[in-house]
Amino acid sequence: MKKILIIFCLGALLSTGCEDLLDTEPTDQISRENALSDLPGVKSLLISGYSALRDDQYYGYHYMTMPDVLADNIKAAIGAGTGRLSLEAINTVGETFELWATGYFIINVTNTVLERIDGVEGSEAEKNQIRGASYFLRALTYHDLVKTYSRDPGNGGGPGVPILLESFDGLDADAFPARASVNDVYTQIEQDLQSAISLLDNASERYPYEATQVAAKALMSRVKLYQEQWQEAANFAQQVIDEAPVTLENGDNYVNIFLQASEAIFSVNFQLPSDALNVNIQLSQFYRVTGSGVGAGDGVVRMGLLEQYEGFDFSDDSGVTDKRFSILDRQMHGPEEVYFALKYNSYKGPGLDDVNVIRLAEMYLNQAEAFAELGDEDMARQKINVIRSRAGLSDITNAFSGDLLKNEIFKQRRIELAFEGHRFFDLKRRAMDIPKGISGVDCTTECTIVNGDFRVLANIPAREIRVNSSLVQNPGYN
Repeated sequence: MKKILIIFCLGALLSTGCEDLLDTEPTDQISRENALSDLPGVKSLLISGYSALRDDQYYGYHYMTMPDVLADNIKAAIGAGTGRLSLEAINTVGETFELWATGYFIINVTNTVLERIDGVEGSEAEKNQIRGASYFLRALTYHDLVKTYSRDPGNGGGPGVPILLESFDGLDADAFPARASVNDVYTQIEQDLQSAISLLDNASERYPYEATQVAAKALMSRVKLYQEQWQEAANFAQQVIDEAPVTLENGDNYVNIFLQASEAIFSVNFQLPSDALNVNIQLSQFYRVTGSGVGAGDGVVRMGLLEQYEGFDFSDDSGVTDKRFSILDRQMHGPEEVYFALKYNSYKGPGLDDVNVIRLAEMYLNQAEAFAELGDEDMARQKINVIRSRAGLSDITNAFSGDLLKNEIFKQRRIELAFEGHRFFDLKRRAMDIPKGISGVDCTTECTIVNGDFRVLANIPAREIRVNSSLVQNPGYN
């Protein structure tokens, strides 16, 4: 996606269409007249917000690889591939997330939709759906921004990200806000999600690619987890489990979660050939190489993650009983034998893989963690055993208590959600260090990134600091 200053994003969108900002079908391109005067135009503008989720700096690529590369799930292949993200794999200063421009583009789109929707004709039910979807997208984007550029509420808080609730077009002074506090950003996220829950419906045809009431509740569960509001995190997760039109996929068909988005609550859809990103920045290219040589295989699974699978032995992995192990593929790659992740395997065509932003398994994991923190260990074991049972593992018993239980829950979260954009943020929100691997094998000079390291926060783009004197850069990047 063309990276331009956010202050010009909506002006470019409304005057020339979305083609410079999004790789989408012509139906996503809108004129100023259509965008501002009727319901189809406003809806098209909202579609451009959905489409921006496919951007290479967001769920299309970067935001789904970096959390595993910056953490301890993925390392750069040795002597093979293209070398993409090799600097990120060793946490080089400045080699981190670049979500700012895409995030504020989406926020500006949703703000414009919310401002314009009241002035166009149409049924109130349809307009409420558009309003609710806008609140959902704004909340999702703000949460991704604040957890990327700021400390989490339970881990110091501090400066968050700017809160923009009105659209801007051009060099308006209101387009240069200071950073709000982390707590204020979370308050806004919760307000948006409450609005989304009150406005959205749960029509089955909307799943999983459009905002629904259940998707808003699922995101609220995640937001509450990050704030360590454990009871509410568990409560919202339960509502999702009760109300979602999906169930956990059978463990023998684990690949269907990614092949068919079978347990997705909200997913980013890559359906048409025009949806696919450039071949060099497709998830399937980064995460694997097929037998016919398709793919670069830049990112390979770290030994630390492999060892989490019960029964794993590198010399003979036939003893692994965990059904989730089926999503890994062992091959020779360059000078080493490695495991590739197959959650993105061009299942619907070259570069076309649905990206599960929220899926049902996360809700059980949220509950397990929340109940463990609340001291309700029986419920925590019950919830984590749902995940273990689906994976073909035996239930844990009362012998798992205290820190042993919490470690088991975090271990299962790591395995279950690997390569789906969670690991770095999970370590960060729990104030945990990031182990980079074995000295001389997976890392060289620095094998642990401590939680207090400034690199656990992304740097705000220099272009934003230059044009907005109110912005304060994160420590270590000046």
